[in-house]
Amino acid sequence: MLPPRLPTELWLEIFRWATLTPSTEYYNTTTYQPFQAILTDARDESLAVKNALSRVCRMWNQLTKDLLYEDLCIPNKESIGKIRELLHGDPVLSRTVQRIYLPYSSSVTEAKATYVADVNVIIRECSDLRTLVRPLSYKNALYASPFEFAAEACPPLPTLKRLDWWHHNEASRTGGINSLMDVLRAAPNVEYLSLGGQLWLSFLDCPSIELPMLTTLRLRRVNILFVQQICKWSLPSLRTVIVDTIITHYPLLDLFWETFGAQLRTVELGRSLKFLTDETAIHNVLTGCPNLEELNYYVQFTQKPYPPREPHASLAVVGLNCQRPDMPVNFWLHLEDHFRAWSHSSYPALKQIVLYDSPKTELDERPLQDATYTVRGRGCKVTVA
Repeated sequence: MLPPRLPTELWLEIFRWATLTPSTEYYNTTTYQPFQAILTDARDESLAVKNALSRVCRMWNQLTKDLLYEDLCIPNKESIGKIRELLHGDPVLSRTVQRIYLPYSSSVTEAKATYVADVNVIIRECSDLRTLVRPLSYKNALYASPFEFAAEACPPLPTLKRLDWWHHNEASRTGGINSLMDVLRAAPNVEYLSLGGQLWLSFLDCPSIELPMLTTLRLRRVNILFVQQICKWSLPSLRTVIVDTIITHYPLLDLFWETFGAQLRTVELGRSLKFLTDETAIHNVLTGCPNLEELNYYVQFTQKPYPPREPHASLAVVGLNCQRPDMPVNFWLHLEDHFRAWSHSSYPALKQIVLYDSPKTELDERPLQDATYTVRGRGCKVTVA
């Protein structure tokens, strides 16, 4: 039985919705979305569905080709040859690749090995590459992987818009596609950058990086040396920063706020107990970012703010993630403390508080009504996203 006759555009829309996954949405994003959960695995969960769709008929095979090969995972060095042969035999196919998932086990630099050279060939073939992921690996094999010899120079990445990078010191010493600095120099049009890892002291002498198009920076779990290195970069378009956590004590981010704070418009604090134990977390953000317009954080993981010494004239929106798995009975008192803090006269521009991961019905319930009484009394609107 043939599938019904529909316009090509409608079929493509149906296929896109049928194969939409969290990783597709996550790694397609180049603009900020509040409270976007971190994905540690970039595998295409819908690959089986895409395979099934491509086998229905010749027409569906042609229509789903772009979907089938938009995510390219190079899981290990043994798979590189097959992938290179596949892309080299079909130039049209290589242009459909949008995202590459490249663990460090695929770019080792063993003696007389050409793995990095072959990876570079694959990257060059993918002329419309938009996302590159160098993930954190929990496998012991990662630390046993040999990174002994210098890698070839990183190929140009002019179409790259998003880079998710977990720093590996041993690999980074080899340069090329294994080095964050080399990759950033090859990708001047990156708009979204996610970083994690502990930088060694030996990398602090690296030349400055210029990323004129970068608007969003996510610090997943970095040490202070990494922060110091970032503060040497030129990021003129940076407007949004997400701080998931930091290995060292939070106030050491003061250097970061001093460097970029005046240009930031949105800051998000992650789900980290460091922000719950540090009563100055929000205060440091507001003090360091005088032009901040939006602040988002997890209520259950953050200390309530205390008023700044001088009014913050630009903060207009506060987003509170109210997800409450196994929350203690005093949650409403904790939430009320936050609302009461935001009702202070030190925030004259505050117009809206948005609740995330909170049922809309809670707006009409007595506990939330009581908690928001003070902030609504000063004319601030409370909504549920």
